[in-house]
Amino acid sequence: MSDNYDNYDDDYYDDEYAVKYYVDQNNKVVKADKGIVKLILAPEIKEIDSEVFKDQNALESVIIGGQCVKIGEGAFKNCSQLSRVELSSALLEISKETFSNCKSLSHILIPDSCFAIRSKAFSNCFNLKYIKFPSTVGEIAPDAFSGCRNLRVVEGPEKFRRYFNEIGVYYITTKTNYIKREDESEGLNIFLPEHILEIKSHMFACDERITSFAAGGNLKVIDDSAFKQAQLLEDVYLGDCELERLGAEAFNDCPNLLVVVLPKSLKEIKPLTFSNCYKLEDVLFPENLEKIGDFAFAYTNVYDVDLPDTLYYLGNSAFEGCEGLEEVNLSDKVRTIPKFCFERCNNLSKINLQNVRVIEDNAFSRCYGLNILKLKVHKIGKKAFKNCFGLESAAVYADALMEEAFSGCKNLTTFKLDGKLKIIPKKCFEKCENLKNIRIPDSVTKISNMAFIKCRNLSAIEVKGIEEVEDYAFWGCEKLVYLHLGENLNKFAPNAIDNCPNIRFVTAPEKFRKFFEDKGIIFTSTQEYANNIKKIDNNNKEM
Repeated sequence: MSDNYDNYDDDYYDDEYAVKYYVDQNNKVVKADKGIVKLILAPEIKEIDSEVFKDQNALESVIIGGQCVKIGEGAFKNCSQLSRVELSSALLEISKETFSNCKSLSHILIPDSCFAIRSKAFSNCFNLKYIKFPSTVGEIAPDAFSGCRNLRVVEGPEKFRRYFNEIGVYYITTKTNYIKREDESEGLNIFLPEHILEIKSHMFACDERITSFAAGGNLKVIDDSAFKQAQLLEDVYLGDCELERLGAEAFNDCPNLLVVVLPKSLKEIKPLTFSNCYKLEDVLFPENLEKIGDFAFAYTNVYDVDLPDTLYYLGNSAFEGCEGLEEVNLSDKVRTIPKFCFERCNNLSKINLQNVRVIEDNAFSRCYGLNILKLKVHKIGKKAFKNCFGLESAAVYADALMEEAFSGCKNLTTFKLDGKLKIIPKKCFEKCENLKNIRIPDSVTKISNMAFIKCRNLSAIEVKGIEEVEDYAFWGCEKLVYLHLGENLNKFAPNAIDNCPNIRFVTAPEKFRKFFEDKGIIFTSTQEYANNIKKIDNNNKEM
């Protein structure tokens, strides 16, 4: 080919993209300038000569007009940045090496006019994931897609099923708006085409081939259990689609799942969606997420949960057993931490519960990594923080505590309790062996059975408003020396201080004098105590 531009019939210059190419008298492109980034060929172009755009390393997109019937061999070969191609509706074939080594090309739609795909037409297009071609295609060269190692989905006529199955590609022949499982090939990387709207229930359940899954922009529904127990699935990318429903158990029990990117359109994660995905570490939550269902992420390995401001609902056991979880930041719309929500999150060390009003049963039990706790809530449920072995200090404002709320927190040393609390419930501080100091609000009127049982290092208790102390309330408090029980005390169980060998001083109403003195305890009536305090105050004033 001559380099004398005077021999060409015409030249085309695109002001927007600064593109210049040259056309002969037959409307065939025969030469082009270097450095082209975006190329839109004129509608009258009928042919592109061989290797015209070869080695155009800056070329990113190509749109070929509707009259072009032929693209010559190697026309776009080695265009390493080419990612978007729109082919002419009149194109008769994809010639030899036309798009060879176009490493950024991700998908291609073959027009209905095409009858053949020649040797190495798309060879070494490493990023090519999706191809769609019509029933008019009668021939595909054996090496047409050689080296396309990331090819995931091909949609075409039935006659080429075996061809693509043999190279491990998921093959679609249906023209319906949902995928059907149709092949038995191995090692699949699924990339859904744009027109697919739905993945049916159990479609890929128990699959032992799929390693990755990504969806096109129009996917609306992934039904219940769609990928349940998919054994080799490692990554799921849904960030570019408009997903409206992600069904219950959709990815349940996928043992090798590592990364999930969810779309911003998704508002609810259903129960058990990702439960038992033991290796799942990284989840990008939707920015408009409102609800997370029961067991949604239970027994995964997510390590950082930064939930959007739109979230208002968490289900029971939503993050139960997430041993890698270290930090939780909840939206100010979340009012309740439900049952078992973060149970057994062994490494959870930081929680932000700014507007939470209720912490239900076992919500944080066995969260061994919690060290410091600051809460202002209405209610703390049964065993809510049971066996949080790492907890050392807590400042809690609450109106209600339930049984065993802090039982087994063996390293807890200081507890400041405030609020409108009426009852210290049964076994509330059971086996808090290192608890030395606790502040109890004057609103408390009852200390229940075994409330402080085996708090071996607790040295003093002061509860001015107390009316009743039940059986074994302080049993085994070996270092307990002083009890101040206030004027309102009406009932003190005879065995409340059994196995408390070091009690020396008790302040209580006069009617309990004989009971405590019979045990060898120095007794001071609440009236005497009040008088002594008054004398001390007066002396201080006189000084």
